[in-house]
This record gives sequence, structure tokens and C-alpha cells, in this order.
Amino acid sequence: GMGVSVTPVREALRELASEGLVDFNAYAGASVHRPAAQELQEIYEIRAHLSALAVRKGVENITADELERASRLIRIMDEEDRVESWVDRNREFHHLIDDASRNKQLSVLMRRLSDASALYVQLSMPYRPNELRGANSEHRRLLRAYKKREPDQALAITLEHMDSTLLAALKFLHESANSDPQAEGLGTPLTPRRYADGAFPQ
Repeated sequence: GMGVSVTPVREALRELASEGLVDFNAYAGASVHRPAAQELQEIYEIRAHLSALAVRKGVENITADELERASRLIRIMDEEDRVESWVDRNREFHHLIDDASRNKQLSVLMRRLSDASALYVQLSMPYRPNELRGANSEHRRLLRAYKKREPDQALAITLEHMDSTLLAALKFLHESANSDPQAEGLGTPLTPRRYADGAFPQ
């Protein structure tokens, strides 16, 4: 009744919802999103399959400028003390790598999944205490594979990198819920062994 438009609020909530930070309910309205193990696994399973295509196209198309920008982001992350800032730079890094595929629709999908994963990356940080200070070895290995134009190696590193984040975040979720990951059959790795039957799109 104060003559203030609610449109900016709606737009802000819509933006937060698109980033997976807010849930909408027909009865309760908007509420802060609560992470769930099932959702986390679904996100990473989709990312794993799409990565097979994104990495192969990215290795083929990435430019020297993109490689240099990615290297710069790794150096910034090495010096970063704040978890929130590190997660933001990490997201930038993965957006840069994913965009190298030169497939716009694929990039949009990968970006959305990466943004949805960011919350879990932040949650997993206490279980990977060395990550903030110099544990960018997986990022560096990934860039080396891109520079050498080695798609199989780049994909294997990508899946290992996602795997460590997935398992650390699952550990957080299960400890928060005071339950055992093995008891619920969760925590299955995304590493290539899981897809040895050729389930990845080539």
C-alpha cells in the first residue's frame, strides 16, 4: 500500500530461482532452496554425460586467449582466501571451458548446471580444506590436456574433478542429516569406470 512496485522483487526472485537458490511453491510462495542428495546426483549425472560432448568439442576449439584467461583464473584462485570468492572464480573457470565448445545450446545447458552446482561446491569446501590454497592441480591438469588437444585425457580429468566435488558435497549432506551414504546407496563415482559400457555420447 506504499506505492512500491513489486516487479523488481519478482524479477530478483525469478533470477534467484534460475540459479537454484530459491524454490517456488503455489501455496507457500518463495522459499530458500534446501540442497538434497538426490538433486545433487541428478545434476552431476547430467553434467557428466554432457561433458563428453562439451569436452571433445572444447578441446578442438579452445583458443590461446581462452587458455590464458583460464590460467589467470587458476592463479587468482591460488591466492583466494574467501570461499565465496573462490567459488565464483571456479564457476568463471568452468564457464570459460564449457563455452569453448562453440555450441551455444550446449553452453547454455552446461552453464545452468554449473550454476546449480555452485551451491554444492561451496558446501563441499570444508571437506576439501586444501582446495582454496593451491589444490588447483586438477584445473592445471585439465588445461594441459586442452593445450595438448587430448580429449580423452581432458574428459577423464573433468570427471575426476566433478567426482571429488560430488562425493565431498554428499558427505556434507549426509553428515548434516546424520545418515550414512552407503546405507542409502549414494556416492557412486562419476569416473569413466562407471560408463565403461559406452554410455557416454561420443
